Amino acid sequence: MKGLFLWGITVCLITLALSVVSTSEEAQAIVNLMIDADMHPAPTEDQINTAVGDLINVTNDVSKRNLNATIYLAGDMTASRARVFVTQIGTSPRYEIAMAGNTTDEKLSRMPASAQKTILERSKKLAEACHICGGNTITVTGFKPQSFDQNGDTFRLLDGMDIDYSAGFQQGVLYTTGHLKDAWPYQIAPHRFYAVPVSTYNYSGGHIVLYDRKAQEMGLTGDQWYGILVGKFDEASAKGEPVIAVFSTMISGSGAYQAALEKFLDYAGSKKAEFVTTQQLVDISKKGVPWAEGVSMIGGSEVEKGYTVCDTLANITVESGSPE
Repeated sequence: MKGLFLWGITVCLITLALSVVSTSEEAQAIVNLMIDADMHPAPTEDQINTAVGDLINVTNDVSKRNLNATIYLAGDMTASRARVFVTQIGTSPRYEIAMAGNTTDEKLSRMPASAQKTILERSKKLAEACHICGGNTITVTGFKPQSFDQNGDTFRLLDGMDIDYSAGFQQGVLYTTGHLKDAWPYQIAPHRFYAVPVSTYNYSGGHIVLYDRKAQEMGLTGDQWYGILVGKFDEASAKGEPVIAVFSTMISGSGAYQAALEKFLDYAGSKKAEFVTTQQLVDISKKGVPWAEGVSMIGGSEVEKGYTVCDTLANITVESGSPE
């Protein structure tokens, strides 16, 4: 009888151990796609056409897989006729619309606070104006500075703009005190908003940020970039960390880098990854656990057809270049 009892306990312990292992193996990886809707400063007609085409290509790659993503709008993109397509994107609950300053590659840290304020307020207004007349409205709560460039003045301005997060950070490279190794969003004391660290990966003896533009600047091929994305995905999945990656429409909207993006989306999908917007990722972090109840991953209806765009941008102008 005693032997039978001990045997029963052993079976229970083994079952429990297997259950724990199974739960660990089945834990979903989390991926946050950041899409930079970039535009050349003072663009020509051909450059506008190319920018729109690249944005369509990237968002099609995401949409046909029914994934969530955040689109960061530069003012130059939103103020052009590309805003019609951006407005259509904004009707989908799978996309979060966030702001990214005025002009691609601007340097906020080189500007006085007054100039930064003008840029940030205009950027937010332009992004929130991309909605359908009589339809859903857009409330911008996220910001990602161009080239990860920001400073204390930027932080203070964001506090006064109801911005919930800044994605101008890099894991282990650009971080605030005490957050060297943080892969999840964290609050920046004494400010109210959260820092979102874009993922980095050890490559060739150093850190490479998961940003296609940086990969291209390093001269990496599309296959090498894909290998970095997959390597980081596997590493982060094993650690229970999110993968936060940035894709510029000017880079990943065509050619080998677009092919790398598509392959990565398929790879992550084959691993049952959960794709979230940046705001959803921040909301998960606020709950203090990898997956939190009450955080909605999808909501509302898909893209509406036959919409009419309100011309709310008629009286908004965007200056080219950086303010003096």
